[in-house]
Amino acid sequence: MVDGKVVPSIRLASDSPFQRNHTLLIVCLLLVVNVLPALSDADTGECVSTTDASLLSTELPLLSPFGSYPNPLRLTDQDRQLFHPVVEFPTIQQDEVQIPNVRILDFTKPWEQAQLATEDDRIKCRQLLEQRQRKQEEEGDSYYRDCLSASSFVQERGFGIGRYDEDRVGMYTSDMYTQSNNKEDTPSLKYSMLPQIGYHSLGRTIHVGIDLDGPLHTPVHAFWHGTIHSAGYNADLGDYGNVVVVRHVLPKNMDNDEERVVYALYGHLDQVTVAVEQQWKPGEAVARGDVIGRMGGIHENGGWMIPHVHFQLCIFPPITHDLPGAVSLKDRPRAMQEFPDPRYVLGPLY
Repeated sequence: MVDGKVVPSIRLASDSPFQRNHTLLIVCLLLVVNVLPALSDADTGECVSTTDASLLSTELPLLSPFGSYPNPLRLTDQDRQLFHPVVEFPTIQQDEVQIPNVRILDFTKPWEQAQLATEDDRIKCRQLLEQRQRKQEEEGDSYYRDCLSASSFVQERGFGIGRYDEDRVGMYTSDMYTQSNNKEDTPSLKYSMLPQIGYHSLGRTIHVGIDLDGPLHTPVHAFWHGTIHSAGYNADLGDYGNVVVVRHVLPKNMDNDEERVVYALYGHLDQVTVAVEQQWKPGEAVARGDVIGRMGGIHENGGWMIPHVHFQLCIFPPITHDLPGAVSLKDRPRAMQEFPDPRYVLGPLY
């Protein structure tokens, strides 16, 4: 008996070398079947790595708790203690611990207020800004806020969090989400990018980043040192608007001394701090805590009414300054592997 399991006894025959070898082979197989699983069960109790795609099935519920998703980068609490917040949320004290004072948003049901502006709204907003700039030579950052707020072109609701792996019913309504890859006259990067990386263009409602909401022009920080992979303007309604992708080489830790690289996308930013010709060029160094950009308005963030940054991780280098921020349910198991839960960087925000 081995750990409560019966191992059949076998008498070794000595009259033939073939019989002896055959019998030894059977014994070895029985040991593998009976003993090794017992040793595995008595291991250290550490979580098994979920980087094996076979361990992730479509049975993993949507909106699963922190730590449930694949962690291909093997990020730990030790790593997170080193990282800078992407957005510095206000905090409140709870049980003698400071926690972010934010609202956790629910987009599983359609909102009464439109989340996406119309193309006419974006045009009117740009025209209004141009008029204001002509009238006032120097207004500083405040002219964006004054202009947009007065024109009802922005919905500010304080600080909030839009969740990872959320099925966002009724949110993604622009052509970018409802048209097929075969649309010949579209200028969208998405239509050419999605098939190249093997993702479907239709039915993309599963959010694979985290949205960090805040007042217009809230600073957005690099969570760790890195270099600019790409930066630019994704112009389509419902896209990222001004966006930066940073290649981060993660710190080594006690559990993993090999080089770990992740690409982080910071989307829906302002045009001033992201303009490639002014600041971010591929290969340029970024330090932990550097301001990557600021939360933009509808004329610059892809047309989203609520200022926020879409923060997304990717384990492979993007083709350009673009990634699918939402995927189809069919693509979800693969996306959970390739676009890991951003909470592995941000911490258990919810």
